[in-house]
Amino acid sequence: MDKNNKSVKKIKADEIEWKGIDGFLISIFFIVCAVIWISIIKKIDAIIGYAIPILLAIIVTAIFIAYLREIYKFSKK
Repeated sequence: MDKNNKSVKKIKADEIEWKGIDGFLISIFFIVCAVIWISIIKKIDAIIGYAIPILLAIIVTAIFIAYLREIYKFSKK
């Protein structure tokens, strides 16, 4: 019965966490796509040229820092 519990835990670990970083990344993807599409259709250059690159740089940096924290916590154990 111990082996069954380990396999059940493995399956749960592979699922998408909608309230965690996975859900955040998926929602940000769709939001950024919608904003870029609307900006192209409406020809809003400020959003395409300045806002989107800065926003994406901030998001990527925040995710990178979150992963560094996870690695640091893992290495301390």
